[in-house]
Amino acid sequence: MWKQALRSLPVGVLILDERKALCYANVHALEVLQKDWSELRDRVCSWSDVESLSDSEEESTSVFQIQDVKTEQTVHATVVPFADECRSELQGYSVCWLRDDHEVEALRREHEKLLQLATLNDMLPTILHELRNPLAAIESVVQLLIEESNESISMDLHAILMEVRRMSLTLHGIGSVGKNLRSKKHHAIDYHIEDVIRIMNRTASKTRVSVVSKVALMPLLPLSPSVLDAIAFNLISNAIQACSPGGRVVVQADLIDKTLFQLKVIDTGKGMSPHVLKHCTELFYSTKPRGTGVGLALCSRTVEAAGGTFWVESEEGVGTTITVSLPLTGENRGSAAS
Repeated sequence: MWKQALRSLPVGVLILDERKALCYANVHALEVLQKDWSELRDRVCSWSDVESLSDSEEESTSVFQIQDVKTEQTVHATVVPFADECRSELQGYSVCWLRDDHEVEALRREHEKLLQLATLNDMLPTILHELRNPLAAIESVVQLLIEESNESISMDLHAILMEVRRMSLTLHGIGSVGKNLRSKKHHAIDYHIEDVIRIMNRTASKTRVSVVSKVALMPLLPLSPSVLDAIAFNLISNAIQACSPGGRVVVQADLIDKTLFQLKVIDTGKGMSPHVLKHCTELFYSTKPRGTGVGLALCSRTVEAAGGTFWVESEEGVGTTITVSLPLTGENRGSAAS
């Protein structure tokens, strides 16, 4: 009966016999330890204050160890002996409540990132303003120099111009993702996407990745070009990074039945495992060593807030396809940043 009760508890529970050996573990305990019961049965356990528990019933949290069993993370536990009133079969036994520090640590990291983002969000408008203005001035001067230069330095100036435009696009993307994707005015969205592709092609060529444009001619659409540029930039940038030398990124954009705008970014990169695919649009989730886990999450939220769908398909060793579909007749569902 007591085993059934412990099995239903939403926390990790271990039962230790008189020898401090494991004689029971519920499902949640096995999940915390990330072990099978066959690996744990009859293993002797120890914890930092084992002696004090022999003559005291006061609870204390300790580092918990199992003989010859290595765990992925440090496991903390509260161990108390069964009360004297318990059935005779449990006399001398102890119950151990496990705490999953992995989840606690993950929450702590997310909290720190939220604080960092909040600080950055306050500073961002000023930073972007201070950077965009000089970049715009540099771009104007370089364009003027190209018109007046001879052929010998024209190629170098074009290279400088493309790098400046790429930097401007990056800053533009940082400030635009998360804003309203819909616009009261109509814009040449096909031209803007083509422009992003041209700029990103230079970045891709450095790693021998080709970016192929399949952007159809479209009428002016009621979409924000800056926000769509930011989404396209994020998706294409991620696709390029996922590809090995010789890889390929295809960018498709079209108007379906005159009512549905669709953007697809297809890459031949390493693809995602089922676990990564499940979590890839979650805020702060990233498989990159220096990744923030923000870009893809904000892109998906921006699209969904505008009444569209953000769909990710991926297979390990094959590649990834991300599809943005947005009905032009829909309404904004709310803030993408909420």
